[in-house]
Amino acid sequence: MRLRILFLLLICMIVVGCEPAVAERSPEMAAVLDLAGDAANGEALFNKDSHGSALLPSCVLCHSLEEGTRLAGPSLAGVSGRAATTIEGESAEVYLYNSIIDPNTYIVDSFNGGVMSGQYADALTDQEIADLIAYLQTLK
Repeated sequence: MRLRILFLLLICMIVVGCEPAVAERSPEMAAVLDLAGDAANGEALFNKDSHGSALLPSCVLCHSLEEGTRLAGPSLAGVSGRAATTIEGESAEVYLYNSIIDPNTYIVDSFNGGVMSGQYADALTDQEIADLIAYLQTLK
């Protein structure tokens, strides 16, 4: 009987260990994702001329909102649906957060890494990042 219980515990541990990993939320990520984002403000930020310097252009300069239109970065038409399914076990919010904060976390097929600056985390406030995420989630 004792051997049977140990065997069942071992099987449970194996099964639990084989489930897809869920992205860990760092304290910085949690601080942003726990904020209520304002999609209207996010849209204004997306279209803003720059984010503090010429080295940090607005999102719209590199990302089209029209499906199939390629600029320096991928089109963001329909990004809310893709973000929820791109990385197994990762929510759309986490995917979008990582794409803004560390754009080389995931590189969209047929695009090169290292093109988007990783300095948006320093240039944008937590609220602005939350607002951008809220806006991007409206792009269905």
